[in-house]
Amino acid sequence: MVVNPIKATKRLNFMPHTTLVDLILNYPKDRAQEDVLIFLNAKGKVKNNLTFKDLEQRCMNYAFNISQFASKHEIVLITLEDQEDFVVSFFGCLLAGKIPAPIAPLQHKRNQSSWGKLENILKKQSNASVLVRESEYDDVLGFLQENGLLNTRIYTTEALDKPDAIPVELPKIQTSQVAYIQYTSGSTSKPKGIVLTHEQILKNLEKMYRVFNRGQVVRVAGWIPFYHDMGLVGHLFTVLYESGFGVFLNPSTFLAKPELWLKAFSEYHANSGAAPTFAFKHCVSKIKNFDGIDLSSWQHAYVGSETVTIEVLERFIDTFKPQGFNPNTFRPVYGLAEVTLLAAGGALGFEDLLSTVEKNSLSNSSRRKLIPYTLDKECTTVTIVNPDTLQELPDGQEGDIIVKAKHNFSGYLKYDLNFDKLQAVTVNTGDVGYIKDDNLYITGRRKEIIIVRGRNYSAEDLEHSARQFITNLRPNDATACLQDLEDPLNSVIVLQEIHRHLDSDKQEEIIAQIKANLSDGFGIKAQAILLIAQGTLARTPNYKLARGKCLDQFKSNKLRILSQSGKTSGLATTRNKQNEEVVIVG
Repeated sequence: MVVNPIKATKRLNFMPHTTLVDLILNYPKDRAQEDVLIFLNAKGKVKNNLTFKDLEQRCMNYAFNISQFASKHEIVLITLEDQEDFVVSFFGCLLAGKIPAPIAPLQHKRNQSSWGKLENILKKQSNASVLVRESEYDDVLGFLQENGLLNTRIYTTEALDKPDAIPVELPKIQTSQVAYIQYTSGSTSKPKGIVLTHEQILKNLEKMYRVFNRGQVVRVAGWIPFYHDMGLVGHLFTVLYESGFGVFLNPSTFLAKPELWLKAFSEYHANSGAAPTFAFKHCVSKIKNFDGIDLSSWQHAYVGSETVTIEVLERFIDTFKPQGFNPNTFRPVYGLAEVTLLAAGGALGFEDLLSTVEKNSLSNSSRRKLIPYTLDKECTTVTIVNPDTLQELPDGQEGDIIVKAKHNFSGYLKYDLNFDKLQAVTVNTGDVGYIKDDNLYITGRRKEIIIVRGRNYSAEDLEHSARQFITNLRPNDATACLQDLEDPLNSVIVLQEIHRHLDSDKQEEIIAQIKANLSDGFGIKAQAILLIAQGTLARTPNYKLARGKCLDQFKSNKLRILSQSGKTSGLATTRNKQNEEVVIVG
């Protein structure tokens, strides 16, 4: 058994922080002219840089400008793709006492998802405005007019990010005030606004600083978008909270050239960086030329946001160990936006965790390995409860994961939410798992449980088993096991991505092996197995598999099917309306 390493640590470069605006205003004055943020272009070259002083001045000018227009408690939807614009806009809004609400950048008008989310948010929030680039102004104005949202104010970052702002008195920010709204990246077009106060966010930053125990000034290399909690809190806020340094690429640059992310660690001697599991899989799959990649400075690789798969981490280690990557650099973390970011994990490296890895015992063969997440009991209480009775369960018993902490959110944004009386709530995460020896093990999502003959199975367990021993599947070929709860037969459907040019004989072999894997491992027969083109299964904005949308794709015949086995007729065609939000307890 590994001893819990979490302990009190002395703060490096300590600066007093009581609200998020202090991240901008309170920095070591003797380092005012040092770079704190560097932004890279699509070729990995410096596009722009901000010193501590530059950042303060830009954000203050922004606050002066927006203060002339915005009203109290106004929610400003930030849709900016450019990371530098995002940072200045976000903190400019905070300084002016406005409530920034980051959302994914608006795509082409034909992309109904991003515009649909914008419409849903604005129709619920009469006090919300939109912040865009000047080049997007006409499209957004036309969209608002078409949808009867004429009272929505539009700001452009070019108009607000000007150096000649007239100074005005800015409001005094209180720790209990709403800091920002974090919209969920769920699989529907109706995102939920997570309300977070300054105090809640700083409590989580304090927790991460203590748990991660880096013992050195943080230097981050990242690409995760700042509208995502891992990018915003885990990267941007962490750099500023610890008076560190950050170098950032756009997500599109990482997807096209993942080697540029790894080269940033080499060039800027970065020691920290977080990413979802798929990012490490993507690096192994896409990077063939290792020139210029030296990962010896990378000491903390926080992997989370989606299920952490040991096999993916091992492939990355095997591939990049010659480039100086230390296996213990991997630090699996478990979190969600409703707890600000971090709930558990991050204290132990990959090699230290191996002795406490468990195998899910639901299957008869090819059992999925479960990563342990070390629990921090100083400021976070994680319990497992029976989903029906809500009674706490003893160690080793599986149930719903409940988190109680001062860094939890205040609730979902709604019209009657009292912004002057906010407090952290207890959260049912929607995840299922168990606790053993002060470690949390996650077995799946409650809403993604598949029921066959009265027995519950995790979709991830079935997916892991389904793709075993299939040599013609690549690491990035996603597998989705689905069940339509409105289908009286509770049919199991398997969607498997494959290379679109794979010949028919190999496709038949894949289908046969999936059938055998599910039958041998679980005694389950899928009603339909569909092979579809790689990269076409629905994902959330942070690239997690969106099983609800995958089911919608299947039921609305929007999948590009290359081959199939079994019957797809007769399945229910009505939309599954399961509630996808995290449950607030009490």
